[in-house]
Amino acid sequence: MKFRAVELNRLDEKTIADIRIWRNQEFVRRNMFQTHIITEEEHRKYIDKLKMDPNRGLFVFFLDNEPFGVFQYEVNPKEHTVTNGNYLIDETYQMMGYGTIMYYMIGVIEYTCLKVEKICAEVVDTNKDALNMQIRMGGTVEKILKDHVILDGVKHDVYQFSYPLRMWDENSRIAKIARSFIDEESLEDMLVL
Repeated sequence: MKFRAVELNRLDEKTIADIRIWRNQEFVRRNMFQTHIITEEEHRKYIDKLKMDPNRGLFVFFLDNEPFGVFQYEVNPKEHTVTNGNYLIDETYQMMGYGTIMYYMIGVIEYTCLKVEKICAEVVDTNKDALNMQIRMGGTVEKILKDHVILDGVKHDVYQFSYPLRMWDENSRIAKIARSFIDEESLEDMLVL
């Protein structure tokens, strides 16, 4: 399998439009901080804002030229940290190893390209799959923000995770799992910046 992570500025207009379709799927929306259907205008403003902000960005992940996931990030340059969000674009991918590949490559991008020292992620308590994945991949729960967000009129907790740099060492558990799914390639071959 050939893996690619393509940065927003290198995506074609169809893929950029597809991001809105993928994000508006019910299985994705129910696990996000904002669950409403995103309009074309909102999507265009979001994409334009990402393109103008040097501390924010987005990648679409591909296996064999088929998109499978979206990753967006925001870097805090003063603290050398990054907060990210991501999702698979097809519910069937959740049990096929795609999430593991995505988590590994997100870490590689964040530590290698963005040069951060710490990765942070926030997950709403309704997103059981993401909570389990965060823990399985070695994330540390730093805080649980009780009743932090209101989704569809109900208060929910938000879990804040962090990851140490050592998780993305080539000998780490996550690296071995992810590399079992993709052919050995150099980072330059996988990233389209």
